[in-house]
Amino acid sequence: MSHDAEARIGCTTDKSTLASVTAFSFKHLSLSLSVDFATKEIAGTATWTVIVAEAAEALVLDTTAGLAVTAATVNGHTVECRSLAPHECLGTPLAVPVPEAEREPGNELTVSLTYSTSPQSSALQWLAPPPTAGKQRA
Repeated sequence: MSHDAEARIGCTTDKSTLASVTAFSFKHLSLSLSVDFATKEIAGTATWTVIVAEAAEALVLDTTAGLAVTAATVNGHTVECRSLAPHECLGTPLAVPVPEAEREPGNELTVSLTYSTSPQSSALQWLAPPPTAGKQRA
């Protein structure tokens, strides 16, 4: 992309994320979650439909400490995710490997992660009942 084209569309780098935002275009997200107020945990599956914009070995997502990924697939292929080095302000990026045969620009991918949080997950805030609307959930 030429410098002029970059100037017309704005910055091509998002400085508020460690995710691979230029390599993939997110088309759809489907969430299936369960919330356990007693244990202060959320568990579920997130399934994204993404379009490959640039060939990349991995789809990098923003995550946080305390997230446990128990299963991951890309177009039905089981893959092993890995956490990358944490950043003080931006969290811990999660690399989801893209099988080599699926990396062609323009390919549509279905990426599915099954995960759970912990009571120590920094992206969640569990409130005591008094400040909540119904004043019942702990």
